[in-house]
Amino acid sequence: MNSLLREKIFSHCSMLAFSVFVSGSFTFGNLIADQIHPELLTFFRFLLATFILGTILHFKKSISQHHFKKIWRYFVLGAIYSIYFVFMFIALKFTTTVSIAAIFTLLPLFAAILERLFLRKYSPLLIWFALIISGCGAVWIIFEGSISELLQFRFEKGEAIFLIGTIFYASYAIMFPKLFHGENIYVVTLGVLAAGSVILAISLIFQQIPITFNNITFEIAWVILYLAIFASIGSISCLNYASPRLPAPIVSAYTLLVPFWVILNDFIFFKIEPNMNLLVGAMLIAFLALLALAKWCFSFAGEVVEWAVNLVSGEGAVEFEWKLETAMGYLFAPLAWVMGIEGSECLKAGELLSYKLIANEFIAYDLLADVQANPDTALSDRTSMILTYALCGFANFGSIGIQIAGIGGLAKHRRGDLARLSLRAMLGGTLAAFMTACFAGMLYGDPVSLLGF
Repeated sequence: MNSLLREKIFSHCSMLAFSVFVSGSFTFGNLIADQIHPELLTFFRFLLATFILGTILHFKKSISQHHFKKIWRYFVLGAIYSIYFVFMFIALKFTTTVSIAAIFTLLPLFAAILERLFLRKYSPLLIWFALIISGCGAVWIIFEGSISELLQFRFEKGEAIFLIGTIFYASYAIMFPKLFHGENIYVVTLGVLAAGSVILAISLIFQQIPITFNNITFEIAWVILYLAIFASIGSISCLNYASPRLPAPIVSAYTLLVPFWVILNDFIFFKIEPNMNLLVGAMLIAFLALLALAKWCFSFAGEVVEWAVNLVSGEGAVEFEWKLETAMGYLFAPLAWVMGIEGSECLKAGELLSYKLIANEFIAYDLLADVQANPDTALSDRTSMILTYALCGFANFGSIGIQIAGIGGLAKHRRGDLARLSLRAMLGGTLAAFMTACFAGMLYGDPVSLLGF
């Protein structure tokens, strides 16, 4: 396996671990949020993490003089990290861990916006759609599924504080590749933690907050130990490894998993069962997380096949670029042909049909408009008309969660039946739209059969 492919795999695995470590900081940090000053707590965890990691690197002789060049870089990232964590612990005094985790899922959206504003990088339309839908899931959780609460927009103090901290944190994945190039990630992590400790110590001195261990209980001590080892050393190391190797929106997209880990942590450690409103928001975020995972699996499979073939045939013999949309296009191409679409246009039509099923009809119509606007990719008038009817429907994976939540709220005792019949209902709705498209194709222009002859 080549080094580039190995680095990609490790980058994704490190961000998966990152999401687990961060979720623990929400769950366990909430236990002591009212027992210790937020800045003092963050200072202790950074200081302990600096001591532990510094000791390990010292005995391994990993620290050299050249690591102290441009030391201001550590203070830039240390300030970002310090601001985020201080704001997080302040917010935990006023809101729940699940709401905090839900706002944290907005991180990919903020990262994509900042990347576009400052780096002039443009993300694909499907990525923006995924980020917006996951944001909707976060909003649903924040307002606890209450439409009236959303309309009144009573954005509480805790959520507002953490939202500001999250915007700061979003800049980390963008700043890191600009400031560091190939340095040892653990040495960089040590520098960030040490710089953060210095910044927080100065802040505590100016605020005249005593730095004392007198009020440290056993509960506070073990939470600080977890935060230092996992949520500081672990999460920063994972983030530092993945940031130069993956685009900022992809790095930040792993925060979509955080609410699920938080809900799972709350249930395992504190027996707190999530209510239905939280689960609806979770389903929206889960759908996008699974979609992102499926897209990555297809791309990764193409890279593995490319590497294997090139290993046998010689370097650079073939080049694969597998996409989930293309695979779904092949899957839906026979249905497009049955509806009467010309064979040469079935693959593109199948891709558009897959977008309607995976995403929704709005994104599919938008892509159809882009296809028709380009003379090189424009489909025939008849194909365009058939697709106009075939794409018109609410049957998609995202709507399953909405239907279960909406109708299930009216008939709670029938939620099991709704969940059991949801996939069949989606299939029925999809076939209904396709049948309408078949009749539209029959009535368009010269009489034709359903097979397009």
